[in-house]
Amino acid sequence: MYHSPSLYCSHLDSLLSQEDVTLDDVLADPNVVDECKAENKSLLALYAITQSHYLKQLVEHSVCGPDQTVPVTDQFRRCHVASELLSSGVPRVSFALLRDPDSLDVLYDRLHDRGLTHLSASFVYRIISSLIQCSSDEMHKYFAEKTDLSECILANIDKPSILDLFYNLVQSPTNPEISLQLSDSTLVSDLIGLLSVEQPDETHASVIQCLCGLLASSRASLFPLSDMYMTRRNRLQEKLER
Repeated sequence: MYHSPSLYCSHLDSLLSQEDVTLDDVLADPNVVDECKAENKSLLALYAITQSHYLKQLVEHSVCGPDQTVPVTDQFRRCHVASELLSSGVPRVSFALLRDPDSLDVLYDRLHDRGLTHLSASFVYRIISSLIQCSSDEMHKYFAEKTDLSECILANIDKPSILDLFYNLVQSPTNPEISLQLSDSTLVSDLIGLLSVEQPDETHASVIQCLCGLLASSRASLFPLSDMYMTRRNRLQEKLER
């Protein structure tokens, strides 16, 4: 047991030094996540998973869904490992992803997919949450530049993990742009429209939870302002309270 770490590192370095090594080969290694968190130089530098080409592949693997060419027990393994690498909190990985708009767009595009599974949604949540922790301002700016945030919320009304992302974005006291965009959109009226009798009870429950979550987040955005909370209002909050 004492010698296993060094032996494993040698095996990993040997694998990464091969000219024909693929990303799938690396993801198949049972200890690749631990090696990433330990900032293995071969993994981060020689193989360069922080390069745009490999980053985009990792993101695509994270959100592509199950690999149906392997046994059922392993179908989500590649997705899981890829998301673990991207959400590892390793600065070099996080900052590389923050500066790769193409890879970020792959993540964002999945937020429009109504067929996104709860498991895949959790992978997306972990990656984006990690990026927000790394650089909140950059991620708020990225989302604020999008013009269809309300559509993402409506597409994921039944996925609490994705909604939690938007609650976190809305409650930022220093980055109100996202809250303003949602208040100017038809989101609130669209959500209320889903409370019609034609919709199932499950949808009604999801809509009510979403409205409550948005209202709580809007109020939370004002708490750090202390005394100003009594005089300042949040436009999204006002729209929700009508």
